[in-house]
Amino acid sequence: MEGDPFSALLGRDLFLLASLRGDVVPSGPFDEPSVLRFLTWWYNFGLDEYPELAKRLAPELWRGYLQWLTEPAPGIVQDVELPISRYFLGLRELSDALKQGLDLQTQLGRRILLRWAISFGLQEHRRRFLLSSDQLARLQHLIDAKARLPLSALLLWEGVAEVRENFPLSSPEQVFAFSHWYHTEGAVQWAHDLLFEAEKPVLPRQAWSQDIGSSLQQRISLVGFAKGEFGIGEDIRTTAFALEAAGVPFEIFNCHPAAHREQDESADRFIAPEATGDINIFCMSPIDTLEVYLKSPSLFSGRYNVGYWPWELSVWPDQLTPICELVDEIWVATQHICEAFLPRSRAPVIRMPPCVELTGDVPVDHGRFSLPRDCFSFLFVFDWSSFVARKNPLGLVRAFSEAFDATDQSVSLILKTMNSDRASAEFATLLAHADADRRIRIIDETLPRIDVLGLMSACDAVVSLHRAEGFGRTLAEAMLLGKPVIATDWSGNLDFCNGNTAALVPARAVVIREHEYPFSAGLSWAEPDIDEAANLMRKVRTDSPYRAALAQNGQNFVAGRYNREAAGVRYRFRLEAIRRELSSRA
Repeated sequence: MEGDPFSALLGRDLFLLASLRGDVVPSGPFDEPSVLRFLTWWYNFGLDEYPELAKRLAPELWRGYLQWLTEPAPGIVQDVELPISRYFLGLRELSDALKQGLDLQTQLGRRILLRWAISFGLQEHRRRFLLSSDQLARLQHLIDAKARLPLSALLLWEGVAEVRENFPLSSPEQVFAFSHWYHTEGAVQWAHDLLFEAEKPVLPRQAWSQDIGSSLQQRISLVGFAKGEFGIGEDIRTTAFALEAAGVPFEIFNCHPAAHREQDESADRFIAPEATGDINIFCMSPIDTLEVYLKSPSLFSGRYNVGYWPWELSVWPDQLTPICELVDEIWVATQHICEAFLPRSRAPVIRMPPCVELTGDVPVDHGRFSLPRDCFSFLFVFDWSSFVARKNPLGLVRAFSEAFDATDQSVSLILKTMNSDRASAEFATLLAHADADRRIRIIDETLPRIDVLGLMSACDAVVSLHRAEGFGRTLAEAMLLGKPVIATDWSGNLDFCNGNTAALVPARAVVIREHEYPFSAGLSWAEPDIDEAANLMRKVRTDSPYRAALAQNGQNFVAGRYNREAAGVRYRFRLEAIRRELSSRA
């Protein structure tokens, strides 16, 4: 040990451990590459494997090898945006794929390593990712001050194909959209929130999302229809559950919807008699927010107001633009809604994917709805008051009739709706189809949420041939239940419906006809391809491996990205940023 040039760097205990770990360091005398490989492994993995040894290390050894790892790597041309440190090389040494695929003698190879380190490398090693103070300062530097776009965001964009596809950056609007995504969802998803902490810790610590601070002491007020049995009611309830999971103090100021039943009690424990928070989050439509303002303008005064707003069409109408002035910023569930608001709003528009979860244990009870067990059932769940032309149940009936011969009694279509206009021509047409084809069944009543989920769990597939969706909560819930989903390849549901998670029905843009949707003059939405929808319904029914793959992929995707913990981290991250901004103004 005394003759080894790296003994002082490692110290006795680490030197002995390195000598024993032939799986990390090849046998033979230590040289710089082998010590680099060992120290990178020790910092990222060995600390957990040998916690007692870590406790015994002297502080000077910690400081010494951390400084050594974060220094620019000798022998590497430093010609990229960020110095390539020894630690970056050590991560490469621990990855066979990176070692085989990167030539660090070329500038392209060095750039690829850098992009990987600040995207997949940082995400993978988020608990212990080493950066020097110089590297950290460079990553925080704004390369586009107007869009608040730091170098870290650009390197992430360059390193991840999916991010580049979602944000092509071919226009100023797309740059701003990317910046909004990065500072809210993207930074947490890719562990870049760690890059903007006030201090980079010397010793290992948990990621920010697991080390919640105490800056959110004042209460947040959620404003919405907490007891309403419809989609926007579920929006505020799941937002509450996510805030609770993230440890954010909040209350609900309950409002009363005009046309929906109010018997959901799952969030009653959060309801307060008045809104006392200094930050309001309006979990309702922009029109509903305007109505609240007209009735209670004092609720908006002296507070930071956030509109957590749904919207189905691809454009926010000019005549409604003044509503945006009611709030300080707008949260939206999907990229589709973000692109609708961005050109019209002076307030920041921030993509904030919501929480989606089930309510307790969902029963699978065919008898509750008299569903035959030997019949393959397609289900569509919709609210008639959400504008029937947008939901397009008649298109689904046509697709079902085209897909399956009338003599095939082993398949059925269930239309679960509520708040129907029984005097309308559309409802009469649906009834006529159901009367002509006994395989088509209409359940027109408001059910407790657990019963709707039970109906969904008892069916075999969920279909939506909508013409526009802001998010598509029932589709996401179906995925959580492990049901294959068939949906229109259009609008907000594409945030979680892709070729792997759902069977997508192609569609073309058509002009919205008068009276089909409010404030829609001159705007377009989707017209799904009925023939292709019929083909996909047949495929989902008959191709069991395809059906199972869709169901599993969809369930994994929604469970991983839309659970209450993930949504709570997103909410808290943005609320912390609002607090910091308000404090700096004071």
